Amino acid sequence: RIVGDRLDAVMTGYDEVADDATGWTIGLTRNGTQLFFSCRTSPIPYGRGLEGRIVVLTDVTELKERENELELLKQVLFRVFRHNIRNDLNVIAGYAKFIQDKSADEELSSWADQIGETAEEVVAHAEKVRQIERVIASGKTVKRSLAAEVQSVRRRLQIEPTTSLTIDVADVGVTVHPEFQLAIRELIDNAINHHTGPEDPEVSLITECTETDVTLIVEDNGPGLPEEEIDVLEAGEETDLEHSSGIGLWLVRWIVSRSGGELLVEQAEQGTRIGIRLAKADRTA
Repeated sequence: RIVGDRLDAVMTGYDEVADDATGWTIGLTRNGTQLFFSCRTSPIPYGRGLEGRIVVLTDVTELKERENELELLKQVLFRVFRHNIRNDLNVIAGYAKFIQDKSADEELSSWADQIGETAEEVVAHAEKVRQIERVIASGKTVKRSLAAEVQSVRRRLQIEPTTSLTIDVADVGVTVHPEFQLAIRELIDNAINHHTGPEDPEVSLITECTETDVTLIVEDNGPGLPEEEIDVLEAGEETDLEHSSGIGLWLVRWIVSRSGGELLVEQAEQGTRIGIRLAKADRTA
């Protein structure tokens, strides 16, 4: 009975179902249950200038429900880390500092100092969770100068006089995630803050270019990245037996992935060498 009717007349209430649409998702209620379908159309020529369309509806209800559940989980976790846990840890750190200042017991003061330092470390993790939220929220990319991105990060860094930071980065156009500077800063901070040994920290940023891509390399003279960190990053997942020590490198990995790039990690003779390989972009665009 519907043969020959217009599509928007058959699917009443869905004005966005247009003749020239190529794909969309619609929700329909059947027997009180909300169902979701992906909808695609393609033309069918009949000859003599006549043309019809075939409409294919694919049930994606389970996928849509799973998507909604993950979105809710993401919002809850980010909200908890942003507010509840972060605020509680600031209170813990504050009381630990109070105990440390007021206590005459050297051992008790040392314990309070460890409590305060641990609380501050978790607060820093909560800040990275907030940064991850910003990264995930944006799916777009922008065209930037790689050298300008690095120099912008350098201007905001506060580096101890004993730390050596050298930069020799080619002025190459790249297409990156808007938060790409976070990845650069995280790699530099990681190299400096995790440095151990008798020598002063030395960090260098260089580039290796080919005709089609450029690799930004961050090199240091530190103790080297633990093998379990490299294994987790290469596997692309956390497992019960292998856990990375923090979420900083995950933040870098997600930003690089959303920039269409590749993260390269290798141990040098002394220290760590981490590269971000990106496709070159048209500088005039």
